Amino acid sequence: MEGSNTRNALFTENPVKLMISLSIPAILGMLIIGLYNFMDSHGEPSSNGFDSFYY
Repeated sequence: MEGSNTRNALFTENPVKLMISLSIPAILGMLIIGLYNFMDSHGEPSSNGFDSFYY
């Protein structure tokens, strides 16, 4: 959905279809931010890549 199409769709489309199509970008964004925070919390990578998970 783009620009005026989104505005028109808010009034004409099925609410369930709208909820799914508009929530997918939000869910992907939350997953990316969560993955970034997970990787950031484990510090610098070690020689084998797994030692940082045990600290």
